[in-house]
Amino acid sequence: MAKLYLLITFHVFVLCSIASQATFWSTQKMMPDKGDKMASTEAQKRAVKKAQAKCDAIMLRPPKEEGAAIRAAAFAAGQSTQQYVLQAARERMEREAGE
Repeated sequence: MAKLYLLITFHVFVLCSIASQATFWSTQKMMPDKGDKMASTEAQKRAVKKAQAKCDAIMLRPPKEEGAAIRAAAFAAGQSTQQYVLQAARERMEREAGE
């Protein structure tokens, strides 16, 4: 039971982390220049801080070629990079939990 709880907790943290990274990468081309950026209100800053407090940050730094291959595989699967990596992690954890 403890393993399952840790597994679920890990998934939630990974999901939050990868979601923020995937959003960053998918919006890079759509982001305005810093000079055009709208100021955040204090309420927006508090909301972001509150949401981020619920998440863990897990950073992945694969070699460039491997990162490109992962992004391409995710695109071919019709998933975001975050969805693709999380699915792979979940499937492996399920396999290892069953052993």
